[in-house]
Parts: sequence; structure tokens; C-alpha cells
Amino acid sequence: MESVDRFKKVVDLLAFIAGEDNVYSPLDKLVRASDRETVYVALYEALRYIAPDIRKCRELLKATKQSKVTEQSESQKTTEQPDKRRCEKLLEIVEDFESIEDLIKEVSEGRILIAKKIALQALSQALKRR
Repeated sequence: MESVDRFKKVVDLLAFIAGEDNVYSPLDKLVRASDRETVYVALYEALRYIAPDIRKCRELLKATKQSKVTEQSESQKTTEQPDKRRCEKLLEIVEDFESIEDLIKEVSEGRILIAKKIALQALSQALKRR
């Protein structure tokens, strides 16, 4: 049985969008995939969904690092923290797309079953977050 350990970042990305944003379409496509094109479309959809957040998060964290610490009320700190934590988590997941490239290579060689295993692992991980 082939392990999904090599594709941890793909699993993490799919689990993130399912667990944090309730976006299950890429998982649904992967688990039902019977050909390479379906896997490619699912990966594209996941990356396309998260791309605007990656840009916003990079900007947010850059601005946070550049700004001086100012005195804020406790309510402001509380409302800003989840966004910052979410951004840090997301950027950690997508910092290296090598595992996505590895998955594309595996699928291009006809190993579709690994995509199904990744989807199941990601769903399990997303459900644990709830």
C-alpha cells in the first residue's frame, strides 16, 4: 500500500480548505478520480481557490512585521489574531509546492489511486480540526 507521507503538504492544503473554509469540491473530485485529467482539475481548483488568500496573507504578514507595535484595545487584538494565525498556517503549508509537483508526476505516470488516498487522508485531517 502506497503511503501518502510524501504528499503531506498536499494533504495539509486540502485539509486546510476543507476544515477552515468548508470547501470540499477538490476532495470530492480526487476521491472519484478515474483519470489524470480529473486529478489535475481537482488540484487546479484547490490551488485556484487558495491563491488569493496566499497573496493577502503575504501582504498581511509583511505589513505586520513592518508596522511598529502600537497600543491596541483587547478587542482589536482578539479580532485580528485569527486572521494572522490562519495566514501563518496557510503560508507554512504552501511554502514549498514540491509535493504538489511530485503528485502531478505520480499521476502522469498513471498512479491515480494515490490521489484517492490523499483525499481520504485530507478529509480525515479536516474532520479532526472540527
